[in-house]
Amino acid sequence: MAYELDEQKKVGLGLIGFGIFFTFLAIMLFFDRGLLALANILLLAGVALLLGLRSTLQLFKVNYKVGTFFG
Repeated sequence: MAYELDEQKKVGLGLIGFGIFFTFLAIMLFFDRGLLALANILLLAGVALLLGLRSTLQLFKVNYKVGTFFG
């Protein structure tokens, strides 16, 4: 296999998947605030685990639009 995933990256992908699911569910329930907040937290945690903490902080520092979207 050309690219193997370690356990941390697998958990990150799982969190991103749950974040996308909760976003879809929140939209289907007419933009439920609680589900959207949970989806944002899951997506942020998934990205942090997938990319690493340092890369995630650099992403939000360079691209301020992404940071304000999640904020």
